[in-house]
Amino acid sequence: MKCRFLFKKNTAEKAAKKVTGVKAIALDIEVNLPGNSVRNDTDIADAVVNALKWHSAVRENKINVKVESGVVTLEGTVDWEFQKNSAKMMVENLLGVTGIVKNISIKQKSSVTDIKQKISSAFHRSATIDTSGIKIEITGTKAILKGNIRSWAEKEDAENAV
Repeated sequence: MKCRFLFKKNTAEKAAKKVTGVKAIALDIEVNLPGNSVRNDTDIADAVVNALKWHSAVRENKINVKVESGVVTLEGTVDWEFQKNSAKMMVENLLGVTGIVKNISIKQKSSVTDIKQKISSAFHRSATIDTSGIKIEITGTKAILKGNIRSWAEKEDAENAV
C-alpha cells in the first residue's frame, strides 16, 4: 500500500494495534510523496534542526540529526521520555520526511528500586492496565516489561506509563 505522508502511515499502524485480537502487524506501507513535497536531504535536515530548536520540550543540542533518502535518524540523550516522543512528533509531519529512526536514550536518574516503584505506581494509576500479568525488570537504562496483557492498547498504555 502506498500513502502520501508518514503521519498517515503511523495513524494506520496505531489503528491496527487497537483492534482486539491483533497479535502482529506487517507494515507494508510505502510513503510516496507527491512531486511538490519531495525535498533534498539537506533541506530536510535544516527543517528538522529548526523544528527541534523552536520546540521548548527538547533541547536541540541534545539530539543529532542525520537524513538519508528522506529517512531522519535522531540520536542523542534526553532527560525524559516525553522529550524523546516530542522529538519524533516534531519531525514526522515535516515536508519530505519518509521515515524516522529514533536512537534517543534517556538518562537514568534514579535507583533500580526507585524506578520499579515509580513504574508500578504509574500502572496502578491507570485504569486500563492489568498489573497482575506484568513483571518489571530494570537493566541499565532500560525498563523491560514481561508478561501477558489483553490488547495492543493496554501494551501501549503500559509503555506510555513507563
